[in-house]
Amino acid sequence: MLFKWDMDKRGFIKTLEAVLAVMIVFIFIFTMSSRVSNEDSKQGEMKGIQEGLLMGVSQNNDYRNCIISTNSAQLSQISTGNTCPEIKNYVETTLPNRFVKNERFEISVCDPTLGQDDPGNCDVSPSNGGDFIYTSAVIISSDSNNYNPRIFRIWMW
Repeated sequence: MLFKWDMDKRGFIKTLEAVLAVMIVFIFIFTMSSRVSNEDSKQGEMKGIQEGLLMGVSQNNDYRNCIISTNSAQLSQISTGNTCPEIKNYVETTLPNRFVKNERFEISVCDPTLGQDDPGNCDVSPSNGGDFIYTSAVIISSDSNNYNPRIFRIWMW
């Protein structure tokens, strides 16, 4: 009689181990899938913020005229606020506080018609950033009589 109880007990423990192993695998899969969806939602949030900001800049005639009228050598000063300070102010008031407070964004304006060695060209990357950098851009141009395109880009991390 004692021998039969030990055999039943071992079977019960083996079954319990198998159930626990299956639960651990499901917990791991659930954790990994939720992590991926969090990254997707973060990308969607960043995209929404950037598209709203870029639309605001591209639809404001004052911002557009300031960007287009700035000569190519001074385009980099738009990001610092030395040229067209109203644009930098707009960006800082539009972005959520967590990006402004920790300086986790950068704007750049460049001239796509310039060569690689000219100041104001479009071969720019953010001066600092984190592991993930999100960027969006819009082309700002005047009208068909005055072709002077500029690329306005925002980087966020």
